[in-house]
Amino acid sequence: KTGAAAGITVKFAKGKGYTTLWGVKDADDVTNASKVVDFAALGHDANRDTFYEAKIPLSAIGNPNIETSGIGVMLHQGEFSPVDSIPNDPATSDTPGVSESNSPKEWGDTDLLTVPFARIGK
Repeated sequence: KTGAAAGITVKFAKGKGYTTLWGVKDADDVTNASKVVDFAALGHDANRDTFYEAKIPLSAIGNPNIETSGIGVMLHQGEFSPVDSIPNDPATSDTPGVSESNSPKEWGDTDLLTVPFARIGK
């Protein structure tokens, strides 16, 4: 089935849901606490932010009983190689450096995610 045929809908809009926005300027510095900055305080343009909402009917994923067995969830953006995921998987930041197009080299590799999904329910 396509997502639409299964009743899955995705919406997105520009927006800001924070007052501080902590992170590092270079993904290679992710483990260096001294490189952490507040992008909001540095003038980050919230018009570049996008919020996503996905609605997935339980029938689209086999009607699991979330009360008794729960369900696993992982979020990431990208095709083969996200630059981060929730929950964080180190595979998404294991390729340091910048490509010739000034994009992170991490986007160019294939990540094999091994961290357990976040659990909703039991």
